[in-house]
Amino acid sequence: MHTIMGYVILAFVIVLALWIPYWFIRTAIRSPKETLAVTLPIAICIALVIKDAVTQHNRSYVPEVFQVNKVLYRSEKSEGFGPGGNETGIIVYELPGSTAKQIAQEGLNYLSSLPPQGDVSDWHGSYDKWYATPVVHSEHWPRSDDRVDFVPKIQSYLLRFGLPIPLDSAVENMVDKALQQEGNYYAYGRIGLIIVIPTLHRVVYAYSG
Repeated sequence: MHTIMGYVILAFVIVLALWIPYWFIRTAIRSPKETLAVTLPIAICIALVIKDAVTQHNRSYVPEVFQVNKVLYRSEKSEGFGPGGNETGIIVYELPGSTAKQIAQEGLNYLSSLPPQGDVSDWHGSYDKWYATPVVHSEHWPRSDDRVDFVPKIQSYLLRFGLPIPLDSAVENMVDKALQQEGNYYAYGRIGLIIVIPTLHRVVYAYSG
C-alpha cells in the first residue's frame, strides 16, 4: 500500500513539475502584464529569502554574543566537492561598539567565558581556546613558516592548501597588523581562524581547507 501511494505521489510531482512551466509560458504569452504582476512579487520574496539565508550563514561563524549584523568585506573561492574539494575565504564583520568595549576591557577573561552556541552539535561559531596577539606559530600555519622570526600574515594562512583568492590590500594590511600587534585576540575553530580587533570594531573570519 505504501509503495503504491509512493508511486502515486511521485507521478503527481512529476506531472506538476511539467505542468507549471507549461502554464507559465502559456499565460505569459497570452497575458504578459498579468504574469509579471504575479511573478515579480514571488521573485522578490525568493530573492529576500536567499539573501537572508546567506546573511545567517555568514553570521554563523561568529559567536552569537558578539551580535554582529553587518558584513563589511568578503572574498571566497571553492574548487571541487567532497573530501577532495578545496575552499578558501575571508569575511570581515563590523563589531558592535558595546561588544568591542567589553572585549577591550576584559580581554581573555571575557572571551574564555563565552556561553555555548545555541546548537552544541554545530561547530559554527564555537571556539574553545582564545589567545592574545601577536600570533605564535602552530600546526594551523604552514610548516615553512615555523621559524624563530615567524611573522604571521593572512595570505600565508589562506594559501596553506594552495587555493589563492583576491584580497583587498587595505583588508590584508589591517589583518596582518592585527595578527602581529598586541591588543587583539584570536582563536581556531574546527574550521578556520577568527580574529577580534576591538580598537577597529572588527571581527575577521578566515578559512582554508
